[in-house]
Amino acid sequence: MTTTDAYAALSPAARLVAQAYGVVAPNPMGVVRTCRVLSGASVRLLDRALTDADIRGANREILEAGIGVRQGGNAGVCATPRWAVALAYKAAQQGLLDPILTAFENTRPSAGADRYSYETVFRCYVIRGDFANIDRMFEGDSVPVDEWRFLAEPLAVDVLAKIPHPYLAGALEGCLRHVIDTAANPEPVIAACRRLNPRLEEHAADIAFIRILQGRFKDAEDVFAGLPKANRERKPARTGLAATRALIALLRGDNQAAREHIDTAIGHEKAGTRKRYVFPDHAAFALATLALIRLDTPDSHALLGQLMRAAERHYIGRDSELTFVADAARVQSGHGIYPVRAHAPGFEVLLDGFRICWLRGNSPTTASWLGLMNGYRDRAAANGYRWVAAECASVLRRLTERRGADLSDLADTRPLHEALGTRTLAELEEPLAVWERSLKALEQLAYDAKKQRGQTAAPDVEKRLAWEVMQGPYEIHVRPREQRRNKNGSWSKGRPVALKRLAEHQEAMDYLGEQDLAAAATITVRRSWGRLDYLLGDRGLYALAGHPHVFNPDGEPIEIVRREPELRIDQGQDGMAKVSVEPHGWDTESEYGVTLASDNRIEVTRFTTDHRRLFDVIPPEGVEFPPDSKTRLLEAVSALVSQVRVQSAAGSVASAKDVEADAQPWVRLEPFEAGLAVALLVEPIPESNICFEPGQGGATVFASRDGEPIQAHRDLGLERAALARLVDACPRLLTRPTEYAPLILPEPIECLELLEQLEAVDARCKWPKGEPFRIVARRATRSLSLTVTPADQWLQASGKLMVDQDTVLDLKRLLALLEANPGSRFLELEPGEFLALTSAFRRQLDDLASLSSPAARGALRIHPLAASSLDGLFEEADIAADDDWQKVRADLDASQSFEPELPSTLQAELRPYQVDGYRWLARLSRWGAGACLADDMGLGKTVQTLAVLLERAPEGPALVVTPTSVVANWVDEARRFAPTLNVKVYTGATAARAPLLDDPAPFDLYLTTYGLLQNDIEALAAIPWHSAVLDEAQAIKNPLTKRARAARQLTADFRVITTGTPIQNNLMDLHSLFSFLNPGLLRSQQKFRDNFGEPVERAGDDEARARLRRIIAPFLLRRLKNEVLDDLPERTEITLHVSLSAEEAALYEVLRQRAVEQLEAAGEDDAEADEGERFHLFAHLTRLRLACCNPKLVVDSPASAPKSSKLETFAETLTELLENRHKVLVFSQFVIHLKLVEEYLKEQGISYQYLDGGTPAKVRRERIDD
Repeated sequence: MTTTDAYAALSPAARLVAQAYGVVAPNPMGVVRTCRVLSGASVRLLDRALTDADIRGANREILEAGIGVRQGGNAGVCATPRWAVALAYKAAQQGLLDPILTAFENTRPSAGADRYSYETVFRCYVIRGDFANIDRMFEGDSVPVDEWRFLAEPLAVDVLAKIPHPYLAGALEGCLRHVIDTAANPEPVIAACRRLNPRLEEHAADIAFIRILQGRFKDAEDVFAGLPKANRERKPARTGLAATRALIALLRGDNQAAREHIDTAIGHEKAGTRKRYVFPDHAAFALATLALIRLDTPDSHALLGQLMRAAERHYIGRDSELTFVADAARVQSGHGIYPVRAHAPGFEVLLDGFRICWLRGNSPTTASWLGLMNGYRDRAAANGYRWVAAECASVLRRLTERRGADLSDLADTRPLHEALGTRTLAELEEPLAVWERSLKALEQLAYDAKKQRGQTAAPDVEKRLAWEVMQGPYEIHVRPREQRRNKNGSWSKGRPVALKRLAEHQEAMDYLGEQDLAAAATITVRRSWGRLDYLLGDRGLYALAGHPHVFNPDGEPIEIVRREPELRIDQGQDGMAKVSVEPHGWDTESEYGVTLASDNRIEVTRFTTDHRRLFDVIPPEGVEFPPDSKTRLLEAVSALVSQVRVQSAAGSVASAKDVEADAQPWVRLEPFEAGLAVALLVEPIPESNICFEPGQGGATVFASRDGEPIQAHRDLGLERAALARLVDACPRLLTRPTEYAPLILPEPIECLELLEQLEAVDARCKWPKGEPFRIVARRATRSLSLTVTPADQWLQASGKLMVDQDTVLDLKRLLALLEANPGSRFLELEPGEFLALTSAFRRQLDDLASLSSPAARGALRIHPLAASSLDGLFEEADIAADDDWQKVRADLDASQSFEPELPSTLQAELRPYQVDGYRWLARLSRWGAGACLADDMGLGKTVQTLAVLLERAPEGPALVVTPTSVVANWVDEARRFAPTLNVKVYTGATAARAPLLDDPAPFDLYLTTYGLLQNDIEALAAIPWHSAVLDEAQAIKNPLTKRARAARQLTADFRVITTGTPIQNNLMDLHSLFSFLNPGLLRSQQKFRDNFGEPVERAGDDEARARLRRIIAPFLLRRLKNEVLDDLPERTEITLHVSLSAEEAALYEVLRQRAVEQLEAAGEDDAEADEGERFHLFAHLTRLRLACCNPKLVVDSPASAPKSSKLETFAETLTELLENRHKVLVFSQFVIHLKLVEEYLKEQGISYQYLDGGTPAKVRRERIDD
């Protein structure tokens, strides 16, 4: 059956339901919501609305046809991705798309309840051609290509053909990416690219990549050959062809050829730009960079590092491929990776498989992941992806072999790769020995230097001179640029400044620094071909060493450092001493030598005449001296310390004066962008500026002091021990950073944490370029002075924090600083000056900010109940308070120490945890605070609540609002456990219930429903209740409903809510509950969303979550069954009374009257047939019992039967039990009733095991075991 036939075969009702699923996809809908959506959209079938029975029947057809799938849990049915667009398109053709979408939005149970509403709306906009709304959705930016993936489905071809030209290239790219990721049949999308976009070169690279995945390598290159000549010469085609050839070379095992094609692709990508580093945005290029790892040379690793940085800098959207290559590099260097990332069968699964194979240990795979891999392999093979299928088979065979499992069912993959001429990527390279890996890391040092530092200018400078460094073919060029400060504080790229202007008109440039002037003084003039050329040579670079504003053309900081020649004496074999000079100037006649040490570091050395003489003596490769010449050698070199730095591992010199070596470490801190670069070093000879890595290098250091040679003998072990103590005391230094591998702290907060650690141990610090960060003071809670006074049923707080004699922060300013420095203990008072708070103080101030609002004259208004949550702050701060505040504190202390006795008239034996719950409720009632009792279902929330109501009964009436289904349960338990309460059931007709409210008195307990609370709120709100209880309070979780607004209008001295699920959808549920419970405590809805909703649910802010927990903890008590197991009886029994609906009651009465008539008639016909009469009587009673179970069991047409109240109550109870992770046993005396329950469980996607008397013993045992 074709796809068209599958839809045509549906019934008219099923087609309408399927269209609705297509419009709202990928959101699922249950039967009830589908019915509401279709009704809200005025969708009719033969002039009548669709019923629940119609929907269920349609679902069966849709599922059997494969047009829809059932989601897990209670979510319902949704259209498959293959069908969603086609069904929505059919809905649009019939004018139903907008009505269905509107009805779907209107029936949303709560904000954020539909996870994929954004995707739904976008797809509907595309289908109806509403691109104006699409532009508004993306605020005028281009639509991300991944948003268009749904158009790759074969049934979406009609929609794809109608995409306007401005959006077409992105839509086609999104379709191609979907095909690549899922191994779908590519030909329809490729045909659409050729048919719809004349600039096919924009998609040629992706089409070629698909051909590579299919193992059609020649066809991949022919994609470009088939382009018109003009198109082939454009950058996308030239770069794409080189990237394609690079990947093909990699797959064939020719890594060197792949490297050459990579270089070609980079060259094409750079053409016409001024960018130094680029990353061609092609999937083939990203994967081809694996060749750089397989080559495994310092040069290839350096290029890979440059490409990765460029990809990150230019936001290349190839996350899967780039992460894959980065993982390969980590594995090659001996680091661990997280191998499994895929959650659906697709290209990412294959990349996971390669990662797992590289690890060479136990395979971290699961049955579900292997299922994804097998599914992807089968789909790839079915759609002609030969290379993908071969690689999937290679991975599966290797993993099976690694587990020692049977390989007989897996074909040998070598013939597959031989046929393709490829080498599997499941093998990276052989693992290196530890020494080999270490050696390669040493060889890489010249390529892996960190970004160096640049110091920002003072805030009052609006112009500055920056220097741009460019790498030429033979030398390094540098040119000045005049930068201006932008409004946001950043600096412009700057405009070039002519060297002539800098040399001759310096007086007009008042922003030049000393180094700028020193560099300008080195500018030389040369006449060439009748004109004057102004040049800044290596001498200018030497003058710019340490300049804070040196950058490459991409704006990355460049560090220029001076490196003086150093003479080293190393101990060789057989006692030989090897002498060398680094850096060596043998290859330059210039006075200066320039070395590009890394991408971001330039070393400049000045060679003196003495150095030249030394170079004549010591060649670049060094000289070895025999043991018996060591004394003469050391005597000779010790005299050179005034000309060159000398260190020796071969001994000391008798004629040099010994000085005590300093073994204690220094911490060198230099500005780096917004943070710091940190290095640890030792200076064995103090004030000599001769520094080394602690514990490393020669044991003897030479220097000159007052013209005389001196030497210090380093104790390398002592240096290492001192370094270890410092690192142990300062966790930030655990990496033991060095001069050539500094620790980069990019964020100010990290820098301040390090400075705090260093100051705590009195560490020695060097600031060669100034001190950009300074902690001016440290303060704890005890430093805060507070004045707290009651004001109009609230508390009003004002206060101050003294920083120093000149700086005092009031409370308003302090909280503003908290907001300006979120999550940080360090508050920036002035640029570079910080106030450090203790963690506890910061946490307490955050709590204060969440619980307060601004008041007059810089004070804060605080809810009185917040005193408990702010107890630590009030205890530790220096508080000036009046008698009213002391009374507030006394009331709080009295309530917390209150030990209430159980009411003497309580006719129940409470379990220990229930006694705790009662006392907790009683303490809050004494304090005047509302209480949320959120115990697990079955732990006795009702009896605990009755106990506290009984304790408060002598002082006034109580109101309990509860769902209709449990009113009878409350009546039963109140009469059983609290017989001294006067239970008044406020239900029934208006005339009957209204007099009940005439004279509420102590010991009166009113029971009513949420429906009547909403309808009779004026009468109920007029009564000053002593206690008010909302049972199953999740009924008011939506603050906009009438019942929630009505609940908030009640007047009560003590408020209680009971619920097993205080949070169902999101944190805003909690705010609605607390708006009744303790109004104002959590501030306004918007403030609560800002303080907690957004940070916790969207950003995953653990601090905000913990803060909210601290705030609500005094008012919420929740115990789970596993926490109180020892206190529980073997079984807890709760009877839920279910009332028949009006329709059910009418049906029951009809059946009863019919039974009476038939029995009377039977008695008149045959008065002696007692046995038959009893049988008929039993049959009628059974029929009445079935009607109470579910009306469908007794009517001829189940579709027309009233809804079952018992099934609805079962569904509500089951939902709560499942949310609390319980298992449920469901019993019925009627098998046919259990079958209806089973049907409901299937519709909701709830897993179950079914047993009845007809279940065979063997099957029964299997189901019990499952």
